[in-house]
Amino acid sequence: MSPRTRRITAALVGALLLLPALAFATERLVAVDPEGDGTLVVLLMGSDQGPPRDELPTEGRADAIQLLFVSAERDAATFVSIPRDSWLDVPGFGETKVNACLTRGADNCVDTLEEAFGIEIAGWMVTSMWGMADAVNEFAGCPSGPEDCDRGLVVNVDFTCSSQCGGLPIAERGEQRLNGYEALTYARYRKGREGGDFGRSQGQAELLAIAHREVAEDGSVARMMDALRILRRHTVTSFTMPQLVRLGIDALRVDPATVQRQLIPSTTATIGAASAVRLLDGAYPMVDDAYDDGVLNGSAPGSVAP
Repeated sequence: MSPRTRRITAALVGALLLLPALAFATERLVAVDPEGDGTLVVLLMGSDQGPPRDELPTEGRADAIQLLFVSAERDAATFVSIPRDSWLDVPGFGETKVNACLTRGADNCVDTLEEAFGIEIAGWMVTSMWGMADAVNEFAGCPSGPEDCDRGLVVNVDFTCSSQCGGLPIAERGEQRLNGYEALTYARYRKGREGGDFGRSQGQAELLAIAHREVAEDGSVARMMDALRILRRHTVTSFTMPQLVRLGIDALRVDPATVQRQLIPSTTATIGAASAVRLLDGAYPMVDDAYDDGVLNGSAPGSVAP
């Protein structure tokens, strides 16, 4: 090994050894979110990019939209699910389905939702269909199928799908460990599940909550850092790595039992020739409630909208 190669190798090893120390050093900062002292708001999106569409995730449509609200004290969190067909004023398009916002970049989605709800979003993360599947396979230790998974992502599936599922078929209902491509089906499939698009929006939030529970119940910085490395490989994000480390420490502090999941109050509608979703009057007070302290005070922890 040449002296130059040894120096590079030593630097890389040193950087890896410093990651856990960086996480611990960051813990004293976690009472302050990346954008201020109040409730932390993160926009999480899944792009429709994936085979046969293989461009960047940020160049597709936002077919999964979740607003994550985390209390300033980092002791509670709420996912508010926004259906992809929600009819909102999208910069560059006017009034249209909200999923169009991503075709002009993730910041355009931030602008759309900040304007719609009067909130400040600290940052965003976007993954693609295949990016999500690969991330789940790595996170849950599933190199080839559910029989090979060695941890995490156990879901109580309330539907079956044999073809045109969005990912791999799911043959049976009930509690089961999903691999990445089955999890993709759980996040995307709508035709045969209760609630259709609404059901799939809730399913997306459920997968995120389950992943958080797996990390939080493990409780180790090593597991958290592993999850962050997977996140970095399979998402595009506005957060820097130091900010992600701080968010990872935050995730360890939030008790999974306090995490709430709610579909934003909405209903199906036909607008012109388009099948769309109209937000109901209760949508805006719900977002205000979550934004106030990271908690939906009218809902029990872990609850979902009927």
